[in-house]
Amino acid sequence: MQDRVYANLLNRARLGATNKTDHILLSKQLIPIKGGDIYNCKEEIIQHMKHLDDKDGSSTCLMPTVDTCNHKQTAMLDSMPGEDIHLVAMDTVDCLPSLQENVLQESLED
Repeated sequence: MQDRVYANLLNRARLGATNKTDHILLSKQLIPIKGGDIYNCKEEIIQHMKHLDDKDGSSTCLMPTVDTCNHKQTAMLDSMPGEDIHLVAMDTVDCLPSLQENVLQESLED
C-alpha cells in the first residue's frame, strides 16, 4: 500500500469515516491467524512480518489493542538473534536552573 493511500486511510479511520475501499484494502492486509488467537501464534506472527519485510520492505501493522501490539512486539524482539541490551534513559530539561525542579516535577506528573 502506498504511503499516501495508507495515510489517508488512517486519517479516515481516526475520524470514523472509512469507506468500502478502505475495508477492502485493510482486509488484504490481515495476518492469517489459525484459530484466531493472537496470543498463541508467536511463530505465525514472526513469519508473516518477515514476509512483509521481504515483499516490499513494509512491516507496519495495526493492532486492535495495546496488549496485542505488545504481544507482537515481544514476539518479534524474541526472534532477533543476539544479546539483550538494556539502556537506562534520563530525561533532562534545558531551562534556567531555578525552574528546573518545577519543570521536572511537572513532566513526572504527566
